[in-house]
Amino acid sequence: MTSEYPKAEISNCQNLANSMLRTLKDIQGRINSLNMEKIKTWVVNAMTKIPDDVMNVQALNSEQSAKVRRDYFKRNTNSPVGIAAFEQIDRVHGLPASLAKAWGPTAKLILTSYKACSTVASRRSAHGAAYEAALSTLYRHCMDQFLHGRAPLPTDVVPEDIAMEKAKIQCGSVPPKADKRFAVEAFWTSIEARESLIKVAGLWTEQIKDRYVTKHKGVVECWMDFVIFIQESINHDTLIALKIASESQTHRQVVKSSLLFIQAELDLFLHRLAKEQLSPVGPSRRKELMETSKTHLANSKMKLAQVSSMFRNATGGHPTQQLWLAQNFTVHMEGIIDEWNTLMDKIRKGGEVTAEEKREVIKALMAAEGHSFATRGHFYRCPNGHIYVIGECGGAMQTSRCPDCGATIGGNSHTLRSDNRSAGDMEAILGSLGAGPSPWPWARGV
Repeated sequence: MTSEYPKAEISNCQNLANSMLRTLKDIQGRINSLNMEKIKTWVVNAMTKIPDDVMNVQALNSEQSAKVRRDYFKRNTNSPVGIAAFEQIDRVHGLPASLAKAWGPTAKLILTSYKACSTVASRRSAHGAAYEAALSTLYRHCMDQFLHGRAPLPTDVVPEDIAMEKAKIQCGSVPPKADKRFAVEAFWTSIEARESLIKVAGLWTEQIKDRYVTKHKGVVECWMDFVIFIQESINHDTLIALKIASESQTHRQVVKSSLLFIQAELDLFLHRLAKEQLSPVGPSRRKELMETSKTHLANSKMKLAQVSSMFRNATGGHPTQQLWLAQNFTVHMEGIIDEWNTLMDKIRKGGEVTAEEKREVIKALMAAEGHSFATRGHFYRCPNGHIYVIGECGGAMQTSRCPDCGATIGGNSHTLRSDNRSAGDMEAILGSLGAGPSPWPWARGV
């Protein structure tokens, strides 16, 4: 065989590459154009239509549920995790059928994009298919020679490894990188879609927690397990993208896939921690969380050094390439390391306050502020879920920064920013302490 390909075949490969690129850009455009405020309205309205008496989790024990999840990760390593795991949440995750039915319309736009990503990730050009078929045939031929004594069987190495090396040499042509490049980018886009899916699921989490954390805690825990599964699927597929990028020696893709996985590890820890904090976290468990955080922090620092070294060696330390690395990897890794340090500090201090502690804080505010806290409508959450308070009438008249994360909070002209929201759990406690409904139009229904 030769490494030269007919012009017609090259043209076909280029056409397919252009088609895949257009498809991925279209998918990214759809994901980026999602109107989260509109979806939030859908979620709130859908939640009001679900009666309390049907909010019971199905009889899926933890072992059964874990097996179902593992099966989704085993089914196909050439494309992202199967879409049914995010659609059929009653069957796969044991959530109430009524909740699964309400979830569907709010996730439909994202899952349509996700399905398209999976198609691109598993698509192969005629060139790529021909190469894989030739390599497979030559590999089997080499193994047959070993097995039937027609070639000396190596004693100091694994026969399969020798057979693959011989097959690659005999194949002669270089493996087509374009297919792998677009497969990696399709995995990235599918991860972006799932990150948006988690944002939508987060809107549901707040509604479910506010309404059911005391009456149907099992539903809340089961829902949060579903969110954790989405994140686990991201972690799983970032490793596949990293493997494909490493095999094709596309160094920038290796760097970006490494960053995505390290970020996914942090996000998974945060989702698991959020579920644990539904109940008070004791000192012994807090100590375990600290040790796990330290391990992740050390791994992040090690990966920063390893990936940076790999990229420098692969690119010869060229200044332009080093600038790309600094802007697209180093600065983000430093941010992740800072987040681990901040998280460890919070865990060390005891994490989020308990429901009883919240109650004591609210009682102190009511005693200090008097008339202002006689009605509800004062407690809000920043885009990252941290609680803050607006005194007097409770209406937002200016913006500021969240003291916990630096996100923008507040609003103007008694209108709250669209990415902030009422803290339903705090308002419920305020109401239980005797505060009446807010008389102001911006806080109706709180």
